Parts: sequence; C-alpha cells; structure tokens
Amino acid sequence: MSVALLLALGCVTDPCRALCVDLAASVEGCLPGWGVTWPQVGADSRRAWRVACQDEWAATRASMEVRQVPAAEDACADASRALEAASCDDVAAMLPTPPLPEDSGYP
Repeated sequence: MSVALLLALGCVTDPCRALCVDLAASVEGCLPGWGVTWPQVGADSRRAWRVACQDEWAATRASMEVRQVPAAEDACADASRALEAASCDDVAAMLPTPPLPEDSGYP
C-alpha cells in the first residue's frame, strides 16, 4: 500500500496531532469540575483549542531538526496513553496555563 493511500485512509496519524484531540476531549470533561469555561483555558471551544494546539505543534515541528521529531512523537504518544487514566489534576498539569475560576483570586 502506498503512503498516500494510507494517509487517505487515515491509517497514519501524527501522534502529537492526536494528542491535541485527546487533550481537548479531556479538558472538556474537566471544565465543570474546574469551574471554568473554554475562554478561561484560552479558546472559544473544544474545536478552537484543538486547532490552536495542532497549529502550535506544526510550528514547533517545523522548527525541529528531523532527528528530533521521532522523540517528540514518542513523547506525544506516551502522553496520549497517560490521558486514558488521567485525573483532572493530571490534565491541568499538562496545560500551559492552569485553569482557574475567575473568582480564584489569582491573576
């Protein structure tokens, strides 16, 4: 099977793009418990957060040396597996900015 065909069938997935999908879903599930909404975690919606995450990964990947990419992809795959059993505290620790309710007293 050719690589183009595999890509068309969705058989080849960038694990870091997949991590963005998984993390967005986990964040969405944790929002009520954190007492925050999407804008408080930096996006208007789950889709917007995922797209921003994937765009950030694309920019990061473009700046990496080719030899660095496999290690980054392995780390993303490991993080996706860890999300399967992650608590909302674990999910919050994976975010660039901790989700805090507006009345938390933190800036």
